[in-house]
Amino acid sequence: DFYKRYNVKPGTKIFVILGKCYSNVREALVKRGWVENPVKQSRCWHFKWTLKLEDVEDCFDMLREDQIVNHYRRSYELISKHGLSRNMRALSTFEDVDIDELVPRSYYIYDIDQFREFLNDYVLSTARTSLMEWTTRTESTSAVGMRAAQMGLQ
Repeated sequence: DFYKRYNVKPGTKIFVILGKCYSNVREALVKRGWVENPVKQSRCWHFKWTLKLEDVEDCFDMLREDQIVNHYRRSYELISKHGLSRNMRALSTFEDVDIDELVPRSYYIYDIDQFREFLNDYVLSTARTSLMEWTTRTESTSAVGMRAAQMGLQ
């Protein structure tokens, strides 16, 4: 038993940290009275902190009610641009929203449908920009011509 082996008061919260760059997390837990389990692969912990999801993936189905990890199953749905974008696009099937007004356009170009959508948007945006530039140039040229004509009439 961890508590007896390491002479820790029963009921004390135990944590495991995988990785060397988390001194701030370690210090915060120790400051709160937690004790670090030096055996990283031990199942004796209340909180497990790691950089890599794969370090805790096998734990998800075996977590006790009093255990927490700093990752979520299928977190890529929220933390990757592709996953978040896909979920935001799906929002319009559940809610009455125009997704293009809610978030900036984003494309996962490895999906052929989204790649085609990107190409269409690119062509339309380029055409719209060219048209706006031509219109602005034409209007300014017309305005100069109108002023000159008005000055000649005076």
